[in-house]
Amino acid sequence: MSCRPAHVQLLDYFVKSFNLETNVNHEVEKPRDLKDVVIKNDWRPLKKHKNRYAVFLNLEMKAPEGKNAPYAIKMEIFGYFQVPDQMPEEIREKMVKTNGSSILYGAAREIIREMTGRGIYGKTYLPTVSFARAPTQATNKPAEDAEKAKK
Repeated sequence: MSCRPAHVQLLDYFVKSFNLETNVNHEVEKPRDLKDVVIKNDWRPLKKHKNRYAVFLNLEMKAPEGKNAPYAIKMEIFGYFQVPDQMPEEIREKMVKTNGSSILYGAAREIIREMTGRGIYGKTYLPTVSFARAPTQATNKPAEDAEKAKK
């Protein structure tokens, strides 16, 4: 398997804020409930640098009463990304927002895993997510037809 550089390159990222609170009502013997993660992402071009963009990601995992979340977490992270000159303008937004958010979310997951690893309830992994749009039925149709043809 060979690889090639991605079209969207991470230049650097920073944690703007991080808050971690232990949920004193967490019951260790019960399954963890990590479904209440709210993610907001945004992006903007950098005016002084051609082909460079800032991507922002806000994560919040609440530990409301009745949910067995070990921690309440709030984090803001942002990064700087660059795309090649030849990338068409009409796909830049999608590429930067999707790939940049995915890269930052991976970094945030690792930071959260590391920080919660020092907590009394141990490591917590945020759920895996995708920032790409889900395929529509129309885009799945060729794949479905190919599967039918194999049978």
